[in-house]
Amino acid sequence: MSAVTTRNAEDPGPFLTQAVLAPAGPTLYVSGQCGVDPATGKCVEGTCADRAVQVLKNLEQVLKAADMELGDIVMAQIYLTNHAEDMEPVNEVYMKAFEGCSPMPARICIGVAALPMGTDVEIACTAVKRSSS
Repeated sequence: MSAVTTRNAEDPGPFLTQAVLAPAGPTLYVSGQCGVDPATGKCVEGTCADRAVQVLKNLEQVLKAADMELGDIVMAQIYLTNHAEDMEPVNEVYMKAFEGCSPMPARICIGVAALPMGTDVEIACTAVKRSSS
């Protein structure tokens, strides 16, 4: 996979890549994950950032089941019910989870009115298995 960037479009900042060119290969479309602890079936308590940590753990487990990892994600969609307040702390959690991944996935972060189970963060993604060569 490789990053596609141009100075003729908006600078995406450190949280994402303008576009990701992924070779044809096994593609995984991961449904939105909420901050649900699989042991309890309930959203973790605490802050939106706490739930974002669990969301990313859940994503990692789904990817692992397909023999993939966070670095295989080419596109992430983040949904927040309080975009203005939670964007920064979620970005911090996101950047920590993707530390060492290059390129960063393309990404969109959208403010929404409500999410399942009354949660405040949900992430869906598309991943492409990197070639092992």
